[in-house]
Amino acid sequence: MKTAAFVIPAFNPPDDWQERLAQELAALDKNLNVEVVVVDDASEKPVEVERLQKLLPKARVRLTRFAKNRGKGAAVRAGLALFDPADYYFYTDSDFPYRPQDAAAMMRALDAGADVAPGMRDDSYFANIPPMRKRISRMLSAMIRTLVRIPFTDTQCGLKGFNEKGRELLFKTRVERFLFDVEFIYLAYHTPGVKVVPVPVTLRSGITVSGVGAGLLLREIGNFFQILYRIYVRGW
Repeated sequence: MKTAAFVIPAFNPPDDWQERLAQELAALDKNLNVEVVVVDDASEKPVEVERLQKLLPKARVRLTRFAKNRGKGAAVRAGLALFDPADYYFYTDSDFPYRPQDAAAMMRALDAGADVAPGMRDDSYFANIPPMRKRISRMLSAMIRTLVRIPFTDTQCGLKGFNEKGRELLFKTRVERFLFDVEFIYLAYHTPGVKVVPVPVTLRSGITVSGVGAGLLLREIGNFFQILYRIYVRGW
């Protein structure tokens, strides 16, 4: 029986996040071992996983916490480090914003030879986000296309699947917050022997995508220039 390992970075998740996540994970193949590591990124109200474990009695559910907020990249790396070798690894948000069949499609891509299967958002996503976030997403894609120079520019999709090769690449990323995704996809495309196969994904109905604050935007601009420095000056 194959094992799928899910890292769930959580920072102030909604009250019903455990029920939402359990519903989507329960819809996966019943002949699949599911492991979950939830990383509480110093939420104001400490995250608990007791309801999630009760709702997924066959899954192995664990929780780890940061004493201070470090960011999504740091949380994903910390969660991945807790898994024994698995057949599939994923990271996604606490509300599992995409469909279970999208994760299943990523597993099929990995079974067919992919090492990294990033989600590729369709028009339903961009129709459901605030206008400012839409403009930022379009601008980031253009910057990735022209400056980072990788063929896949939808780096910020909140669902990614990968195998052991992909996990080792992700450990090489350095950005603590959201743009670690850019590092990950860049490394995947520029590492010999690693195959990247993007997989179309669809936002689930009822999912609300928040806006982007000015402070976060400024931090991520700084992180983007750090990535460019490592690419063009240090040669990674």
